[in-house]
Amino acid sequence: MKDGPKKVLIVDDEEILTWIMSKTLSKDRKKYEVLVANDGNKAVEIMESVPIDLVITDIRMPGMSGLDLLEHIKEHHPATKVIIMTAYGNPEVQKEANERGCLHYLEKPFKIEDLRNLILEAIKVEKKGFVGQVSDLQLTDLIQLSCLGKMKTALSVSKEDQEGIIYFQDGEIVHAECGKLSGEEALYTILGWEGGDFTTISGAEPLERTIDRPWQELLIEAMRRKDEEGGGQAEEEGIGPQEDHVDLVDTGDREPSKSSTDTGDFNAPEIDFETGQPIPPRHLRPSAVPDGGIPSGSVIQSIPKEDIGEPRAMRPRSIKEKARLIQSILETWTQETEEIQGAAVVTLQGLTLASHVREAGFTGEKLGALTAAIYKVGAKGVRALRRGPLEELYLRGQQGTIHLYVIESQAILSVLAKPDANIGMVHIESREHCKQIAEILGLKRGV
Repeated sequence: MKDGPKKVLIVDDEEILTWIMSKTLSKDRKKYEVLVANDGNKAVEIMESVPIDLVITDIRMPGMSGLDLLEHIKEHHPATKVIIMTAYGNPEVQKEANERGCLHYLEKPFKIEDLRNLILEAIKVEKKGFVGQVSDLQLTDLIQLSCLGKMKTALSVSKEDQEGIIYFQDGEIVHAECGKLSGEEALYTILGWEGGDFTTISGAEPLERTIDRPWQELLIEAMRRKDEEGGGQAEEEGIGPQEDHVDLVDTGDREPSKSSTDTGDFNAPEIDFETGQPIPPRHLRPSAVPDGGIPSGSVIQSIPKEDIGEPRAMRPRSIKEKARLIQSILETWTQETEEIQGAAVVTLQGLTLASHVREAGFTGEKLGALTAAIYKVGAKGVRALRRGPLEELYLRGQQGTIHLYVIESQAILSVLAKPDANIGMVHIESREHCKQIAEILGLKRGV
């Protein structure tokens, strides 16, 4: 809603009643403006042209009923609150109105002063804090903030002529809408946008819950889809387009090819996790090559067997598989090393790929979110001091230390250590794990 006087729309087919209500409520004109419509279609027309904060509607009207109008408002104007009034109330009607998202349910006759109090309460500005613009904030940052803060809110996102909305409740994403899409498909569509505008709608509730998966899993799935599709924002996050190419030769006497899996992208040959062996590209699979032979004229056939080295270690292909392997590394490390209390791997955009914390009352998700925030501050600091890109960051507190290691300018390993930890050993182990993580993510080489 835009700034300025709040707008309240009264909808009832009884013209005398709407005239009396508007005149009586006009004494509050400094706090809100009253508009009137005598049928549902007129109300819809008004709402298309003027932002409305609160609608007060009767149920029984010719044409569009009050319940139908309520459903239309919740679908097209989710930030607008609705009060239902009726002279033909019963428990079933009240239940249906509540399920469709009405704010209050009033049975006629009622005291106008009671309605006035409800209006003042409904349009009360509850928002406190700062208003401003942040140009380098990613959509995943906003989602993590909303989930970690356990907010009951909605995030309205727009990009050019596209619009979408994401609903949050109790620290989870519960619903999303984008065009004709809803649920997870709508969420993934919105997360696929490279930029746009957003508005938060505090207290907004969806008409239904269409998403039940944990928010961390949803974000990882969104990254996996980018990994498969390639291009756009995925390239900025180090996720390149997939290729039907396996580099089987590494003579050691040349620079890695730009088209190989050593490109710094998160793509890599697919792995059969039952056998642990790489799955060949389609043109080299037995079904495509008679008798398991090598297709004539291929590059591989032209290379003498004695010049072909051993196949390099293959890496899992999807983001979800990579996150699972990294999670296993962090869990084993923190459980077997007494000096390490927790660790997390986070993308530079703030998405936590994996985390594990042994310290009571401190979650891996929180460590991941704080890692991204600390990195941003540290990176700006070293740039301002002309020290170049941030590579490592070490902070000591009374209760222990935190170490940040940037992995090939693509991800961050964050480590929590005890106050009496052997810092040298922490550095050695951390850098070794950075190499393992870089290998899993398909980066050029570890730090």
